[in-house]
Amino acid sequence: MSASGVKLELRNVTKSFGGLPAVDNLSLSLYQGEFLSLLGPSGCGKSTTLSMIAGFESPDSGEIFVDERCVNDIPTRSRGVGIVFQDYAVFGRLSVRENLGFGLAAKGVPKAERTSATEDMAHKLGLTSILATRGDKLNMSEMQRVALGRAIIMKPALLLLDEPMSNLDAEVRLELRSELRQIQTDLGQTVLYVTHDQVEAMAMSDRIAVMNRGQLLQVGPPLDIFLEPKSKFVAEFIGDPPINLIPCTVRKNGAKATLTTAIHDCLPIGNMVSHEYLLAIRPHNIKASHSPAPHSSPSRVRVVENYGSEHVLHTEYGTQSVRVSVPPHFAAVDDEIQLVLDLQHAFLVDPSSDAMIALVTPDRTV
Repeated sequence: MSASGVKLELRNVTKSFGGLPAVDNLSLSLYQGEFLSLLGPSGCGKSTTLSMIAGFESPDSGEIFVDERCVNDIPTRSRGVGIVFQDYAVFGRLSVRENLGFGLAAKGVPKAERTSATEDMAHKLGLTSILATRGDKLNMSEMQRVALGRAIIMKPALLLLDEPMSNLDAEVRLELRSELRQIQTDLGQTVLYVTHDQVEAMAMSDRIAVMNRGQLLQVGPPLDIFLEPKSKFVAEFIGDPPINLIPCTVRKNGAKATLTTAIHDCLPIGNMVSHEYLLAIRPHNIKASHSPAPHSSPSRVRVVENYGSEHVLHTEYGTQSVRVSVPPHFAAVDDEIQLVLDLQHAFLVDPSSDAMIALVTPDRTV
């Protein structure tokens, strides 16, 4: 994506409340037609970031650009951004037609032009048959499309979505996120989506920006962030079932080294510094079998979680429990199984910085 296609740029943006930083020196770019999710736990600074982009809050320092124009001192209505909140804010006493055209009417757009734009937007969003329906008679899918249409009809350079599905049931969220992504793609709308739900972010986004404690930790395509997390926090926050963090020791021996955990002893790895680490390995990268295999060690199953298409075993691993993904009915509680660590897809966590270190293995070098 070229710099000429930048729709939003944050340059070293900082915001504090009561002396505590809510957003700390944040720099981020969003490109034309991109769907980017700002992801993190409650209190990480993502909603404050959205509020500053929208103009509801002012940064203490740094600059915010929309369509290459600094908007720090420009009011919300003149920034070229559209906003959809959690409750959609569809006007119950107004028809779908009136809801869609509300912003255009407030802006003084002539009635004929307003009618044409409203009918065109209704057609694009599949709302033509309910244009006369009142807002308080709509289902959740229709409300989402009306709220989106009302924002998009104003032709914003950027559409801000503030956790628009956080109050909905899981089944409704699943349906609406697919619908939302299709609308965004069809219209080529640039979207910044704020969410605490990593499943939503992984499913819908072109890129994800992960925040914690006011800081931007990592930005990239969903699969890159899942497979190549840059910090312990990102590794733990992304992925379901969660990643395993296993205490381990690396011992250097000439040009090679070995890795030892509570039940695996002296696994061969490449040249790495001797130290105590955490081994970060996802449940599907631990291979389970019923018979001993090279570098396998026995472990007992204590809990079986049924995910339908797969089961997740909680197995004894020294004094901790380690999750292992297996096919359905692979093992039952109290069964003894053999575990092999696929170190090619594992990382070490640097205990001094929580940064991730790729393991040097015969199949992967750094």
